[in-house]
Amino acid sequence: MVQEILTYIIVIWAFFVAGRSFWKSLSAFKAGSGYSCSGGCSGCSAKNDLVRDIKLAGKVKIKSLN
Repeated sequence: MVQEILTYIIVIWAFFVAGRSFWKSLSAFKAGSGYSCSGGCSGCSAKNDLVRDIKLAGKVKIKSLN
């Protein structure tokens, strides 16, 4: 009985953490959100370039790496 309760708590916690991480990654594209595309800093020019490219092209452009 105790093992089942602990299992449910751990599974619920895992869903909560995954949902929170997913929500943060979606809110990274909001202007002035304070999150970057990688979630590690408050923002950078890469985020601004990515958002600009998406708005200009209407879709994500795939560029070759140099």
